[in-house]
Amino acid sequence: MQHLDEEKIINVVSPEKDVDGFHPLNIGNLAIRGRKPFFVPCAPKGCIELLLSHGVEIKGKRAVIIGRSKIVGLPTSLLLQRHHATVSVLHAYTKNPEHITSEADIVVVVDVGVPNIVRGNWLKKGVVVIDMGTNQVKLVDWGSKPFRVLDSWLNQKGYQRMVKETWSKDQQGGWGGIVLKNKLRNLKNAIKQWSKVNVDINVSKIQRLRQQLND
Repeated sequence: MQHLDEEKIINVVSPEKDVDGFHPLNIGNLAIRGRKPFFVPCAPKGCIELLLSHGVEIKGKRAVIIGRSKIVGLPTSLLLQRHHATVSVLHAYTKNPEHITSEADIVVVVDVGVPNIVRGNWLKKGVVVIDMGTNQVKLVDWGSKPFRVLDSWLNQKGYQRMVKETWSKDQQGGWGGIVLKNKLRNLKNAIKQWSKVNVDINVSKIQRLRQQLND
């Protein structure tokens, strides 16, 4: 697959049909206040939905995104800003990441590809953590809820009493289920929109034909 040019492929796709939400126009509109993208990337959208559905306040909170991938990290940071969070994005060149993370009210870990990257002492008491990463995992029995988590940053000493809520990608169907749900939702909206466009085009054709016949 290395011979494929990702940018060329993305640019060929119409923004109105870009159900993944990766087109530069959709990402650009997501970044600009007052504009609305045709589609929002599925995993980041699920992240915000998860926070809101559990009553987590985002407005005015400090959020840290660990990982700046253009399909998850970047759009997640843009969505959090749209909800008026103060957002920091950490990457390989960030200095003192543990200090920045320790001040966060919300921590989102995306696909950085490094197991154990977040330690229990990086987190303050009451922080909300969402794990969207993919690494080797093992089953940890945490009270009445079995958590399939990274080996082992959710199992650090002192972590359990510090974290208010933690959601892992493998809980309740996992992030795969969340991504699929949002992708199908985007696909449904795309079909509805394009069906409406085609109906409008056909109506215009019929009207022109009638006019020609009357003439």
